[in-house]
Amino acid sequence: PVGFRGCSLSHHPAFDVLLRPGFYARFLQRFDTHFDEQQIHVAFFEDFTADNEAFVQEIYDFLGVDSTYTPSVVGERVNEANHLSPRLNRLKSFVHHNAPTGIYENTIRPAYRSVKGIIESDSPYKQGVADDVRAEMEAVFVEDVRALEKRTNRNLDHWVEQIED
Repeated sequence: PVGFRGCSLSHHPAFDVLLRPGFYARFLQRFDTHFDEQQIHVAFFEDFTADNEAFVQEIYDFLGVDSTYTPSVVGERVNEANHLSPRLNRLKSFVHHNAPTGIYENTIRPAYRSVKGIIESDSPYKQGVADDVRAEMEAVFVEDVRALEKRTNRNLDHWVEQIED
């Protein structure tokens, strides 16, 4: 799991670069001095992943543009975090079409499955954040998350689930 090697997050050298931008409510307050509330739209990535067509149409409605337009990439998975598997799949396809059948079936296919399993299961991205780091991050962000809930009228308990259990 991804971690900060026992260092308190607020004192970690990466705090300003990686964590400070995560204070969304605090960030939005800076816009309040320059824009009216109806000029600011807060969107959540989880809404995009749940229904990206509705998400895009909501943005179009907010902007006052034609919300019936659907971009060609809506519903298509692009820029997946596991970028090695597509390359591995292309290599497998190439070898499958060019290697003798006996070698492919008895040697290459089993090796491919082993390598693919290692790549997909050992990915730090897929393993996620270590529980102790997540708990510390939640403690750092909990007040800001609650302020964002008030601002957006949205329940964000799942963002700080460990800290308040």
